[in-house]
Amino acid sequence: MQDLELCELFEGPFAAGEPENSAIDEASGLAVSRAYPGHVWTHNDSGDFNRIFLIGPDAEDAGTFCIEPSGNRNWEDMAIGPGPAVGINYLYIADIGDNGSQYDVNRIFRFPEPSLADRDASGGMISIVGAEMIQFRYPDGMKDAETLMIDPG
Repeated sequence: MQDLELCELFEGPFAAGEPENSAIDEASGLAVSRAYPGHVWTHNDSGDFNRIFLIGPDAEDAGTFCIEPSGNRNWEDMAIGPGPAVGINYLYIADIGDNGSQYDVNRIFRFPEPSLADRDASGGMISIVGAEMIQFRYPDGMKDAETLMIDPG
């Protein structure tokens, strides 16, 4: 790779518009889709259902997906990366927010990146069944975390 300044590796910012899906009212995490170029996955912060949204390149609604089993105590971030099966991209949702220091156990939900082929003609919510729940505790007690990063290995 050539010696490039960091800023030369990325394009400048641009406004794609407001998300078409009005249910996205407190987006709290973003992950760039690997299956759908130009699309991003997002979710709302705490207080929402256990669902994620796919947003297209022009901020259009590309789908809503219900993650089962899971719950949204305080989803803070999401990421995409490798998982247990080689060659499959997985989404990770971090249920790691704890503003009131009340959760002894934190959770990360992992599942293969959903397929738009699962949508029905009505365009309704798609259920993603079988999400794996990874539970963990911080060694020094309860924490409020805001970010999740995946090592692509």
